[in-house]
Amino acid sequence: MAHIESLAFVLVGGVGERLIPLTNHRAKPAIPIAGTQRVIDYVISNIWNSKIRNVILPTQHLPGSLNRQIKLGHAARFGISAEEYIDDSPPIPIIGRELGRYLGTASAVAQQASLIRNEEPDVVLVFGGDHVYMMDYRNFERFHLGNDADLTIMAVRWPVVDASRYGVLEVDKDGRVVGFEEKPQSPKPLPEDREHCLVSMGNYAWKYEPLLEELAIDGEKEFIHDDSDRQEPARYTRHDFGRNVIPSTLRNPRRRVFACDFSRFLVRGAAEKERGYWRDIGTIESYYDTNMELRATDPAINLYNPDWPIYTYVESGLPAKFIHGHTRVVDSLVANGVIVSGATVERSILSTVGKIEDGAQILDSLLLGHNVVGGGAQLSRAIIDKWVTVPPGETVGIDHEKDAARGFTLVDGAHEIKLEMLRGGYRCTERCITVVPRAHEFQPGT
Repeated sequence: MAHIESLAFVLVGGVGERLIPLTNHRAKPAIPIAGTQRVIDYVISNIWNSKIRNVILPTQHLPGSLNRQIKLGHAARFGISAEEYIDDSPPIPIIGRELGRYLGTASAVAQQASLIRNEEPDVVLVFGGDHVYMMDYRNFERFHLGNDADLTIMAVRWPVVDASRYGVLEVDKDGRVVGFEEKPQSPKPLPEDREHCLVSMGNYAWKYEPLLEELAIDGEKEFIHDDSDRQEPARYTRHDFGRNVIPSTLRNPRRRVFACDFSRFLVRGAAEKERGYWRDIGTIESYYDTNMELRATDPAINLYNPDWPIYTYVESGLPAKFIHGHTRVVDSLVANGVIVSGATVERSILSTVGKIEDGAQILDSLLLGHNVVGGGAQLSRAIIDKWVTVPPGETVGIDHEKDAARGFTLVDGAHEIKLEMLRGGYRCTERCITVVPRAHEFQPGT
């Protein structure tokens, strides 16, 4: 197949409400992961490794740390020419308003309609910026072009019991999409596998002309914040790809829409066990669990694959350091600049720069960087945000009622736990996660 001209959009403007308080001061794709990386590094590295060289990131919510990561970790490889670039694209102000705002994922791409029209790419790719996976997008492009599709949706098999937060696809024997429902209460299972269904990964390949036509149709509709778009889809919209544009495209009998099974492909150097690995960093639990998967002894995907590197900006060039004979670090990732001095660290991730002092115990926890954990402190199933210092002898994740009383976020079974619930008799299970936001300061006696 001849060289494919592609234009890629990476959607990074979402607020990430289910990840609060971690998204109170950063964009969701900028959340640290695996010690030295940010979530955005995965899709951008996939793009680079797939030899796609034209990338737009429509930024919006708290873009500072995200823009810094792109500038320092990725921009130099792409360059700044008209032929190869990676650019952020904040929303265009509406006439009469001081600030612009993307009203949804579709409006973020629609504002770049003139760029798409001018470049006339063979494929317009639209990716979510908050997923962890490895894929050679050239396979996605070839599948899309080989089927002469107007739209191809990258899809993955997913357990029915956990599919209600995704778009669920129905396909015929040829892989053509014949049904789609966004976040259904009762996801439809696959005919041959009643425990799984086919869910959209939020990644799309388009012919540019059908894309522009569908975005124009969506742009003519009235924007609303409620569910009116479900009752009257021809009149109302939230300018969202999954909720509005995809269903509208499927209602058009002229459109050829296909699903591409992500699990068909492996990147160079990947092992068979990595097939189909994809994680949506949408909740505190999924964020925590993904980190635990990546730090495992035998991780679900290989972060050390030299044939498919995940590029990033390494914040510190200082080496990690373990001192004192009774220091114990097991089944953990320890990033640059971290000093562990006479402490115990098990099944945890210590991100860039920090100090763990004598007698401290860190179990099943994530430290997001620039942390100090004082002597004798104990952490269990905790997420400690950047720049938080845990005083000597303090505990986090041990006494959940104490944690709730001082304003920490407790998450158990995807439900946020309030102090009233604890006092009313609810007790966190062993799966409970305690999240300490950056702004917290431990007070004596709390």
